[in-house]
Amino acid sequence: MIGNIKIVSPLKTETVNGVANVVTQVNWYIHTVTDNYELTLNGGVANFAYDPDAPFVQFADLDEATVVGWVQSSLSADEVDFWTSFEQRELAYYDDTERHGASRQVTAFATYTPQDNGVQAAPWESQE
Repeated sequence: MIGNIKIVSPLKTETVNGVANVVTQVNWYIHTVTDNYELTLNGGVANFAYDPDAPFVQFADLDEATVVGWVQSSLSADEVDFWTSFEQRELAYYDDTERHGASRQVTAFATYTPQDNGVQAAPWESQE
């Protein structure tokens, strides 16, 4: 199973079928904390399609856990296997104290740059 998935703000939103602020795209990463270091792995971009039959959460009411659930649901079994094994391989590599010493900060993270308009800061950021 993939470790702690985090969402990068801003979130891409669109108006779909007259419904405003539908989240259509997010960037995500994996963040794992061990006793000796923090590992951050750039995950990717998750795209979502609006489903008028599914329950709708207003943008202002979104929390990170809900959006993480959407990301997890959007991943295929092969993608979950890939990210799980990639994370485990990186953890094993950085756990090698003979190679890296006892304490280190590890980051392999790309900054998300929106490609077009329609992005909004995640609503949970203003609640922190």
